[in-house]
Amino acid sequence: MKRSIVFPLALLCALHAGGPGFVGCPLAAPAPVPAVPPLRLPEPVFRTLPNGLRVVVFPTSSLPIVQAQLLVPAGSADEPDSLPGLAALTAKLVQLGSASRTTGQLASDLGALGATFNTSALRDYALAACGSRSAVFEAALEIMGKTLVTPQTGPEGWLVHTLLI
Repeated sequence: MKRSIVFPLALLCALHAGGPGFVGCPLAAPAPVPAVPPLRLPEPVFRTLPNGLRVVVFPTSSLPIVQAQLLVPAGSADEPDSLPGLAALTAKLVQLGSASRTTGQLASDLGALGATFNTSALRDYALAACGSRSAVFEAALEIMGKTLVTPQTGPEGWLVHTLLI
């Protein structure tokens, strides 16, 4: 019983005599904050493809990943007043698959690559984005391209379209 009282008292005395923050003990100076390195973005490379598509690349070799974004100037601001939400609905329907891939196959194929594919509708643009490791990017971009060019129009797509309207 004596031991359980003696230890806390000894600890309290030791802290009071020399611990930081107690009366008579100076506080240690805070560690200096490291300087933030300047932000260095890669210089963009611009190209226009024969079909008129403008491509902007920000090359960097710091990570083995690639991200592609396609912006189409057709967002919610371009919707007719009679069809509010059309741009957002279209962006979601594109993610249901393509003429050659069902929704499940699209998810499975992207998952096998470890790739992402997202679409959304902004005010001024519709956005499609794809990302993956650089070693499999060509395959991921092929999936994105086919899904955007030949979206699914079969019963599965129409069912979701009917449920959402």
